[in-house]
Amino acid sequence: MRNKLLVRGSVGAVALALAVTACGSSGAGSPGGGGHSASPSAMHSMQASPAPGAVTSTAAAQLYASLDQLLREHVDLTANVVQTAITKGPSSGATKHALATLDQNTQGLGAAIGSFYGSAAQAQFLKLWRAHIGYFVNYTLGVATHNKAKVATANKDLAGYTAQFSQFIAGATKLPATAVAADLKGHVSTLEAAINAIVAGKSSASAALLMAENHMAGTGAVLAQGIAASMPSKFSS
Repeated sequence: MRNKLLVRGSVGAVALALAVTACGSSGAGSPGGGGHSASPSAMHSMQASPAPGAVTSTAAAQLYASLDQLLREHVDLTANVVQTAITKGPSSGATKHALATLDQNTQGLGAAIGSFYGSAAQAQFLKLWRAHIGYFVNYTLGVATHNKAKVATANKDLAGYTAQFSQFIAGATKLPATAVAADLKGHVSTLEAAINAIVAGKSSASAALLMAENHMAGTGAVLAQGIAASMPSKFSS
């Protein structure tokens, strides 16, 4: 595992603000606005980070760059919470600080959603996203204490999150809900693999974390394309 996990939440939020400014003023429309549907194969190909040219308009490319950074940070900062909780204790001040830094990243992602789909969508995103972070924390505690029941409950909660969040994203972007759900399952499985390696102190933790980051980079690209397609007036080249 990396000697130092990157803590870049505030930098990502600034980059996101610049991208949103380039894309246009905040939208007040509902997440169910009309738009283009990406094919399921496009969603399933998210495992590798796409070339910048895959996002066509300048504004959409800027949004992708910001989402790419913030989503990678989500993985990095979640791993930082896991590592800190293991070494310092789940109730320690250091763990609380790590969670607060992770929430700055969450707020940056929420700001992106809110800038295009309005404050209600932003609030819904934050509720769902923060819940899934809590489920990952519970999963970590279950793995660390060899509590199979806690791990099972966390996985059940993450499955419920996957279903709810995929419907939310599909409603906003018109990306196919089944493909979004499949990608979210990939996020859960790759991050759980990284958590397992971190808790076990395995040398493969760094590679597992990189795989989880790369998965989210692909997610960011298709999400940016979905947002751009659902709100074409804000993404003219």
